[in-house]
Amino acid sequence: AGIDTATGETRWRVPRPARAQWSSPTALQGANGEAVVLLQSTKGVAAHDPKTGEQVWDFEAACSSMTSPLVAGGDVYLAADGITRLELDGPTATPAVAWASGRLQAGPTTPIVLEGKVYVLNRGGVLVCGEVETGERLWQLRLTGSFWSSPVLAGGHLYCLNDKGQAVIAELAGEGKVLATIDMDNSFQASPCIVDGALYIRSDSKLWKIAQQ
Repeated sequence: AGIDTATGETRWRVPRPARAQWSSPTALQGANGEAVVLLQSTKGVAAHDPKTGEQVWDFEAACSSMTSPLVAGGDVYLAADGITRLELDGPTATPAVAWASGRLQAGPTTPIVLEGKVYVLNRGGVLVCGEVETGERLWQLRLTGSFWSSPVLAGGHLYCLNDKGQAVIAELAGEGKVLATIDMDNSFQASPCIVDGALYIRSDSKLWKIAQQ
């Protein structure tokens, strides 16, 4: 459903596959003002006009039911066949597959792209770095625990929360390194959020804000 932010009125509704789905809608915007909203299902991803709900294009693939599409540099990264990178000439253009890499397995988490590298964290706690241009796997690093929540990036460091209540901080330089593992004595499944220099974390019982005083 598309909902008017000013009035709360429902502008449009479109039918979607009737299956369990945890993927979040993702905006894809172009330089000329064009924009679509990406809706992912286990059957692929569809681009819709945010004003009318009309479907603009559709890409069929066996996608994860948990990860969300990632938009970076005008491209779209999907958890399909490992990770699939789609190239587009603009938000409303038909996408083309740049590559699909079965060696980049994201599990439930959404990937991250930074400075020509794509990072994926699988449920078993293996962080894998790949090359954006080719999809080639460059290195991997094992973290502590299993992961449902997606990692977030700040200052060249990846902040990852496992379901046993630990925050794992990884450095991405070189071939990756675990800098710290902090026991927070809570269970985490929600992805953290970074706003105005503060890290917000929701556990199964608390909302945390972590920031410098």
